Amino acid sequence: MIGLIRVVSTLTDDQLALHARAIQHLVGEEEIVTRAIADQPNGIHDDETFDRAVPKIVALGRELAAEGARLLIVSCAADPAVPELREAVDVPVVGPAPRGPRWRWPPAAPSASWGSPRTSRRPSSTCSATGSSPTACPRASPRPST
Repeated sequence: MIGLIRVVSTLTDDQLALHARAIQHLVGEEEIVTRAIADQPNGIHDDETFDRAVPKIVALGRELAAEGARLLIVSCAADPAVPELREAVDVPVVGPAPRGPRWRWPPAAPSASWGSPRTSRRPSSTCSATGSSPTACPRASPRPST
């Protein structure tokens, strides 16, 4: 099973399954289980919404890993919580940011081949989760360390 975490609250099953349908051909018959974070209908669009999303993404990732996910995908161009989730679970975690590791199916055991953890990315001021696409936040800048 692949766990796909949508970083925008959705209203319909069709909206929730959109990204899973788009990548299903890459994983063959492998089941993709999609979950969305709660209470963020506009996704991530500024520092506050980024910070609110991180613990929600980590919690969903832990749930999916406990249910048997062998790979977790964070479906947001800003890559929120990817490093935190990599620390929280024992399965590979990827996001769509262009500098991230390329993922393959079936996944290898977590190792250096998956690349080093990326810095979380914050969306630029023009980023919008409504109408999300892999290029929705093309100018996301590295998140400052705290």
